[in-house]
Amino acid sequence: MSVAVLEPRGIAADLVGSLARRDFDAVERRLSPEVRFRALVPSGVREASDATGAVAWLREWFGSSNVFDVVGSGVEVVGGRHRLWYRFRLERDGRPCLIDQEGFCDVDGGRVTDLSLVCSGFRPL
Repeated sequence: MSVAVLEPRGIAADLVGSLARRDFDAVERRLSPEVRFRALVPSGVREASDATGAVAWLREWFGSSNVFDVVGSGVEVVGGRHRLWYRFRLERDGRPCLIDQEGFCDVDGGRVTDLSLVCSGFRPL
């Protein structure tokens, strides 16, 4: 499947939208094959040096919940970088929770080349 040509802000927004739909194949298509992925989560740092590894982390966090609602999300440009955020309501180990991640990404050649996130953790509701 081809990737639509979008301006950089549109690419960042499409990445967030694909994640909100839990369309992990579309997320992977938006990432550069050599994406630099870093996430600061409550239990430590998670990293990947390719799209497959980055998507594996996202799938682990968001892929298995039967309940999954988007509370909010957004993208804005800050000095040439793209700030993105999303908040999801989901179930984790059978318990309802809320999670918020925000971060920054770089876009080049139609794909996200660097994605750095910070995470609230799975907060009980």
